[in-house]
Amino acid sequence: MAIVREFEFKTGKGGKAVTIGQITDAHINTVNSYDMQDAEIADSFAHRKWGAGGTHIPKFCYALEYCKDFDRIILTGDILDYYSSASKNILAGAFERYKNVIACIGGHELTLEMETDNVNVR
Repeated sequence: MAIVREFEFKTGKGGKAVTIGQITDAHINTVNSYDMQDAEIADSFAHRKWGAGGTHIPKFCYALEYCKDFDRIILTGDILDYYSSASKNILAGAFERYKNVIACIGGHELTLEMETDNVNVR
């Protein structure tokens, strides 16, 4: 689901209008064979139900494409659901394709464990 809100800020200084798209909490969640060699990532993949199997990826791609002509796209907080090489590659692809993207990470980008039975598999 996409929510679009328009805001207008009057600074009293004039200038050209700027269009900014903010995409937040994308929770990109996917793995590859390299990731599955890491016990903690494999455990997260096996147990994480929300967004399992990368179901949020098409929505993330749609949002990026929607904002492609904006002056700036800002990705904020929990871009990744948990760190994995495959998810990082999707994010890197966004930076390669859309030159107007900047990001501010959240808490999930730095964790391997998400919704697992074992807090520290390693």
